[in-house]
Amino acid sequence: MKMRFPIRVSKPAALVVGLGLMVAAAASAEVRRIEEVGAVSIRSGARGGDARDAAMQAALQQAVLRVARSFLMESDQPAAGDIDDAALEAVLGKRMVPYTSKFRVLEDRGERPAMFAEKGAATEYVVVVEVHVEADRVEQRLMDEGLLARDPLAGTVSRVILELRGVEAYGAVAAVRELLVERLGATSAVPKSFERSVAVIEVELPGASADAPGLTEQMAAQGPPVLLLRPVEVDDMSAVLDVTWRPEKAAGAAGRRR
Repeated sequence: MKMRFPIRVSKPAALVVGLGLMVAAAASAEVRRIEEVGAVSIRSGARGGDARDAAMQAALQQAVLRVARSFLMESDQPAAGDIDDAALEAVLGKRMVPYTSKFRVLEDRGERPAMFAEKGAATEYVVVVEVHVEADRVEQRLMDEGLLARDPLAGTVSRVILELRGVEAYGAVAAVRELLVERLGATSAVPKSFERSVAVIEVELPGASADAPGLTEQMAAQGPPVLLLRPVEVDDMSAVLDVTWRPEKAAGAAGRRR
């Protein structure tokens, strides 16, 4: 099947595409939510600054270390599970904030008799912190330092070209992109042209074995009621689909729910 795809994107469409890619990238990042106790002796907290801040930093460090350990324990490398905390701390560095997207104090228990801090301390400052750890960054750091083997298939993608016919508004293209990225796991879905009721999208799918027949079958089966997709021509890595987009159905359903 021969398909000609003119590469023309208007400025408004290019802006929408750029924002869509940013959202897709953010959605693909793996974030792990961890609750961790941070404790520091008042003695060491006084030397390092405010005891509460020191306890928060200790909680962040333990949360990031927990994620790092989980990667090492899952690794097939024989010695990965034998790497101690001191080695991990040396690799990850002293600043844990770059590995987190956000954190907040759930409990500020304040000063109390020492239970968690180092031996010999009489009192400690304790906080319980919710930490959102960006696991991808931790994993990348471990791989950069040679503590974790790189997946030889990591970053491998398959590219499929979709020609959408019968498209009268960009909302239909946006609905197809949402289906591809949010429901079907595409890493990106970039409109390459949109003119004369025909839009062309380049889709990237994780792995090396994805193809157009499998993708179009999933699209037809999992598309929302407002989006009807009918394959017209399909070969290995490209497909032509007739598109019917009925946003009024969604509006009508919303009105009935009120």
